[in-house]
Formats: sequence, C-alpha cells, structure tokens
Amino acid sequence: MVHRMWARDMGKRKMKRFVWDIETWGLDCRNFAFACVINIDTDEEMFFDNTSDLRGYFENEAPCAVYAHNSHGFDTFSIIGKEEAYNASKIAMGTNIYELTINKVRYRDTKHLFPMRLAQLGEALGFPKGETPEDYITGNRREVTPEDIEYCYQDCRILVRAINNMESLVAGWIGKDVSQVAIPLTTASMAYRVWSETAWPEHWGWHPKKDPLKWVKGVSCHPKYNLSSKEAYAGGRVQVLGIPGAEYFDIISYDANSMFPSVQVNGKFPDMKHCTTLGPSPEVMYSIMESDDRVMWANVRLSASKDTQRFLPSRNEKGRLDWTQSEFSGWLAQPELEYALKVGGWELEELRQLHCARAINPFREHVNKFYNLRLEAKRNNDPNEIFYKLLLNSGYGKYAQRGATNRIENWKEMQKVFENENWEEKYHLKFYDSKNLAMPYLLDLESANRTPDSQWFGFASFITSGARVELQKAIAAAGEYAYYTDTDSVYMNVEAQKDFEKVIPLGNDLGEWKQEQEKPLAKGIFYEPKAYTLFGNDGLRSIVKHKGVQVKDRFGEWLPNAGDLTKPQTSTTTVKLYSALRRNLEPGVGLTTTKISKRWGVKQW
Repeated sequence: MVHRMWARDMGKRKMKRFVWDIETWGLDCRNFAFACVINIDTDEEMFFDNTSDLRGYFENEAPCAVYAHNSHGFDTFSIIGKEEAYNASKIAMGTNIYELTINKVRYRDTKHLFPMRLAQLGEALGFPKGETPEDYITGNRREVTPEDIEYCYQDCRILVRAINNMESLVAGWIGKDVSQVAIPLTTASMAYRVWSETAWPEHWGWHPKKDPLKWVKGVSCHPKYNLSSKEAYAGGRVQVLGIPGAEYFDIISYDANSMFPSVQVNGKFPDMKHCTTLGPSPEVMYSIMESDDRVMWANVRLSASKDTQRFLPSRNEKGRLDWTQSEFSGWLAQPELEYALKVGGWELEELRQLHCARAINPFREHVNKFYNLRLEAKRNNDPNEIFYKLLLNSGYGKYAQRGATNRIENWKEMQKVFENENWEEKYHLKFYDSKNLAMPYLLDLESANRTPDSQWFGFASFITSGARVELQKAIAAAGEYAYYTDTDSVYMNVEAQKDFEKVIPLGNDLGEWKQEQEKPLAKGIFYEPKAYTLFGNDGLRSIVKHKGVQVKDRFGEWLPNAGDLTKPQTSTTTVKLYSALRRNLEPGVGLTTTKISKRWGVKQW
C-alpha cells in the first residue's frame, strides 16, 4: 500500500459556456423578475423574463457550463427546485456545492473561483458593479426598465471579464493557447494545476514501458509519512493574547506580506520520493536540524517552564487547538520543533519517532515569478493583479486537502445499492431531515479511504509550521503589549512599536511586515478568535470582525449591535441547499437569524 500524489493539468475546453444573473423582487429566488445571460466565448447577450425560457435555453445549448456568482446560494434555485437539486449529480465538499448537473447543464458557482463579493471583483478589475435598484431589494414590483436590464448585464460582464482574463493569464503561464485551457472549479485547484504544469519536481515521475516517450508526473511514499505529517499539520494561529473582552487602548497592528508564499520561498520541504524512518535519537534529530539537505518531523513530548512563551499547536481535552498549554505531545514539523528547542525555551522530554526526508524546495522559483508579476501589475495599475494574488495565496491548501466521502443522493442509484443484500458493509444510510427520516442519502465508506491527488501533508505541515514560527517571532517582539493575533497579523499597544520594529523586518517585500494604521486606534476589544472591535478617536466603531455574522446593512452602515458580543447579533442570508434539506426549508430564500454568544451573551440575554 502506498500514498500517491499526481500532477493535474489545466484540461481542455469541451463545451459552451455562459454567465448568467437574475434579479428578483426581494431576497427570494422564487420571486423572479428577469435574467440576463452572456455567452462567454461570443459575447452574445440574451434577456429572459421567465424561468421556463431561461432553463430551456440552457438545456437546448447543452452540454454547457453556466456560471453565476453565489449561484448555489441563490440563482440556481430560481429554475431548479429542492427535490430536483437533491437528486442531481453534484461535485460537493461538506455543505459547499461546486457544480450541480441537470440535463447536461453544469451549474457552477464562481464564488469558489473568485472568493469575494461581486462588487469587490468588479472594483479590482476596474469594472464597477453599480447599485442594485431599490425596488429589487424591497420587493416593490413594477415594470422592468432598460436601466434595470443594463445593471444586470453589468454583473454578467464582470464575470465574463474575470473568467476571460484568468484563462488568458493561465494560458500564458503554462504556454498553451487560450482555447486549450479550461479553468477548474476553485482558486486552489487552479493554483495547484499551474504549479503542476510549471514547477513539478523533475524527478517526480517516470516513463511508462508501453509509451517510453511519455512522462507521467507522479510520486509515491509509504502512507505512514503522509499520515504522520497530517498529525503535524495545523492551520493558522488565531488567538486572543490579552484578556478576552477587556478594553485595550492605543492599538496598532502589523501584517506580514504574503506570509505563506514567503515561507514557501525561504523554507526546506520533505521530498516525498525520499522519505525514511530513523531511530529516535536526539543526537540524530539535532544533526538533521543542522543539515542543509535533509529535513525531519518527529513524534515528541515537550514541556515549557513557567516563564516560557506558549505557542505550540497543542490540543485540549475536546480536541481543539489550544496555544496556551505548557506541554505538547504529538507530531511536529521541523520549523516549530527547531524553534521551540533552540529559541523558544521548550524542553525535550521524550522523542518517540523520527522521520526524515531529503530537503527540496519546489516553490522558490514559482512563487518568486508570480510575486514579481504581481508587483509589476500593481505598479502598472493592471487589474489582473488580483489573479496573481489569488494564485499566490491559494495553492498551499491543496496539499492538505482532505478526502471526501462520496454521497449517493439520487434515489434510483440508492435503489441499485439496496439490491445487494450486503450493502450495509460498504454504505451508511443517513437522512438530511433526521427528524422526519426524509431526504435519505448513502455514504460510500470505501471512498473515505481515498486521498486527493494533490495531498502531501509533508508540504502542508512544513508551510504552516514555518508560518507560525514567523508569527511567533512577531508576537515575542511585541511582548506583553500583544493583544490579538490571526495567522499573519498582530494587534498590540503602540508602546510595543519601537521594540517590534527593531527585530522584525519592515517593508513591502515578500515576508516583510507593514503597519496597517497610520495612527493608533483609540480602543480595541478582543472577545474571541475571529471576533473583535476597534474604535477610532471619535469613539465610533472603525473595524468590526465577527466571523459568520453580518456586521453591516445594505447601505454599508454598521448594524446596531455589530461588534458587541454581549448583545444579540442579527444576520440575513439565503438558505443553501443542504440547510434546506436538513431544516425543511426552501433554498435560495432569505432567512434572518439571531445569534447570542454562549460566552458573552447568555448572562445578559
């Protein structure tokens, strides 16, 4: 048994492609007003005043791919009902649907390709979105005007330009004609495919005996090396460093410039083709740390004294990351392990297992190339700068992509499975609506053991470990004045500024840090990871971050309770398909919910 990693190419364009957008009376996809469609390859524009003709047009053009922004949160369900979507063929991960296919029409959601609001994408491309006509927001039905239609077409044109620009750039990067390039479903997939085509290690492959002129890009190792690297993998460090909920004053913050790409340029990474297991000797481990051509990761137990800073990715009794523990037990990648022992003041209590690999860096030229292209685009006010940024910051996640358990949701396909009397050995029957035992689906248990082509936790664990080391250096430089951190940023009191800037490299180059505010903000309250509020000298909210919660209204104004976790937080969004299946709701319909913080809101409310 082996773990394999395969290169992925960009594929070829095989079907007609369209962009579409709908306007509705209010936030309800069922209250259809009209739709606009643009053929991506011919620029032909089409208007539809009913859903039957719209869907009929797509199906007459099938096989085809149709793109809309937030399609699977809204637009798609104006022409496809819940039951039909439930039975449709899907490419999905968790609750995210990337592609939904019905009658050979592939409905795709561009928010996974361009992960930002459409207005932000338009602004980045120098192609402003325009203001949504008020009556479509409030649901005030009236005659559709030419101005309304032009507004909708403009939304479509933003996506057409974004898709065409990205394809042209990708074609140039990989040396193919643009007609021979088909962009994938996500930004991360695009980044991985570009890397595969342009920077795949030369020694990762072979010539098949039956076709000796062909070069197959692939590599393998014993599964234990991937699994142990997976154990060493943790994401970005997000932590309230001060007292949660306390008021802090005179706040400044620093951000690292392209943190993960900078680690990819400067780091050493394990060669998947040349991994080995060594005896767990501390002397051998330290010798590898001094080596230029080898790297290691180890299963260890470390301890920190009372005065030692805690920063390792320990887990608490609930299995959640806890950066405050004084003991670490488990697998660690070399960047953090070396920093903890040589600089951080941690003590090695036990070395249980030691894996080693030849050191390579398959990212340096690749990242430098695209970072320089991004800088050039920025200097020239080239709107394509956004695509270089997306490419640089999205690639590393593919190496840590988790395997997905296939779901069978189509009733006819489930019936075929049930015909086998031993079906329960390979499948697990579940229900989206468990209360009413409705909307059944099958989990393919065998698929859970398959790993994605791009998975090599050796890369992922070393990249994120190296990034957390750089973050810890910045936190240590801020000392007692550091109040909050999130992946590549640190918030601190202005008193820390001089000491911080003495030891942390400042500037606009890759990996350097820059101050985000020209002047200190008057006050900050850091409630919990991904939830904090900063106030200006006028006492008004300047920055509000609260993951998963709406903080502004449609006019761009703060909601009354935004940024105050002691009060209920109200958000309005649309119902996604899997939420609709679980909660017996309709997808694509507006839903207002109120959340109360378990920690901060329970006593008061």
